[in-house]
Amino acid sequence: MNTGSDVEIRLASPHEDREALDILFTAMVQHYFPQRACVPGEAGDQVAAIVEAWPGCEILIALQRQVPLGFATFSMLLPANGVGSELFMKDIFVVADARSRGIGELLLRATAQIAVDRGCERLDWTTDNANAGALAFYDRLGAQQLRHKVFYRLDGDALTDCAQTAGR
Repeated sequence: MNTGSDVEIRLASPHEDREALDILFTAMVQHYFPQRACVPGEAGDQVAAIVEAWPGCEILIALQRQVPLGFATFSMLLPANGVGSELFMKDIFVVADARSRGIGELLLRATAQIAVDRGCERLDWTTDNANAGALAFYDRLGAQQLRHKVFYRLDGDALTDCAQTAGR
């Protein structure tokens, strides 16, 4: 997708964009989880392996003169409003130096366009309720907050315990 500026938004290729994915996902880990070490090259390899193993996991990247600025990850899901489909955006991230330049909006709008092009009935995502900047950003774009949904998660021991009892 050509944005009309020198920012390019396009689907990432796990092979050709491995270096850009490494830069972006390393920056994301450092931003959200500063206590975790991220070895150069490791994030790109891990992300590429996931995308290769699960073709339904896709990544849009934003580049400016080949410099990685941000990404949005998403997957198609069923069902939505009966048997229709939806696009679920798991994350949107912009590197610190590129924030407040409209990159996040370009990524979100490109993700929405993919949802429309694929015949999806909606685009869903979550954000932390303490992230005032993200809340204001999504509100400004016309997204509605769904107060009737509850977000659940299994991780760590709870995930392992749940999985272990599946075969009983």
